[in-house]
Amino acid sequence: MTILGPDRFAIVGKIGKAHGLAGELKLSFHYPLQEDALSQLSYLFVEVVSPPVPFFIESIKPAPQADFYLVKFESVRHKEDAARLTNTNIKLLKEEVEQYFLLPDESSLPIDEEIELAGFTVIDRNLGKLGSIDEIMDMPQQILAQIKVKGREVMIPLTEETIEQMDEGEQVVYTDLPAGLLDIYLEE
Repeated sequence: MTILGPDRFAIVGKIGKAHGLAGELKLSFHYPLQEDALSQLSYLFVEVVSPPVPFFIESIKPAPQADFYLVKFESVRHKEDAARLTNTNIKLLKEEVEQYFLLPDESSLPIDEEIELAGFTVIDRNLGKLGSIDEIMDMPQQILAQIKVKGREVMIPLTEETIEQMDEGEQVVYTDLPAGLLDIYLEE
C-alpha cells in the first residue's frame, strides 16, 4: 500500500456544516468547476488526518439558490457522521486539480510576490473589515490568504477577481469576495 505524502495534495475547497439528517454536507470550492466535473468527480480527499483520507462521492449537486454544493459521501450515513467532517479542507492530488477546476492564469494574479502580505488588513466591499492576514499560501492553482474572522480560520483566494486594490502604505487589501464564500466557514 502506497501512502501519499501531504505535498502531493492541493486544497480545493472546504466542508461547512451538516445538511439534513442523512449525512449530507455543505461544500464550497475555491475554484469554478469544469463543465462536466460534477459527473466525473468520484472522490475527494478530506483532511481529517494527515495525509488526507479519500471519501467516495455518492452524490454531489449545487445547493438551490446558494453558492455551495451538497455532497453525500458513501461512508457517511447520519448527521452525526457528517458532523465529524465539518470545517475540514477538501483536497485533490495536485495532478488532478486541472481536470476538475478552472484555474486562474497565474500570470494574471494581481499579487507582487515581493510584497509580504502577512499582517495586511482585509477589507471587503460588502462585508467590511474582515481581519488581518495571518499567512499567505502559494498554492499551485492560486494564492490563498488565511485570516481569522469571528474567531474562525478562513481561507480567501487572492485573485484578479477578488482583489480590487492593495494599499502597501496602509497595509490594506481591498476585496470583493463572492457572495456566500465566508458562509461555509462561519456557519454554526
